[in-house]
Amino acid sequence: MDINHAKPGSGPNPANCPKPQVDITKSNRQGLKQAQRQFESSRELRAQEQADRIELSPKARAMSSTACDEGRAARVAELKAEFEQGHFNSPERIAKTAESMLNVQ
Repeated sequence: MDINHAKPGSGPNPANCPKPQVDITKSNRQGLKQAQRQFESSRELRAQEQADRIELSPKARAMSSTACDEGRAARVAELKAEFEQGHFNSPERIAKTAESMLNVQ
């Protein structure tokens, strides 16, 4: 088929055409960076707003630092010994724990 007497290879050659200098992905990259910055800053603000805080009275601070430490140290030592002996996760202890969890009022 002969269209307008064209010879093979006589038409426009894409390899010889100048390449466009337009970066079509630039706006997408910029938008993604901006969205990421906004997300990071809003996440930091939410974390600051939602942080739990507690204030102890001077009496509570005194109670937590003296009398409780002695009793707590003894209990921790007792539990550590039970764990090392392999009695900490016994079926009896598991049953007792499950029962206490079910009987919460």
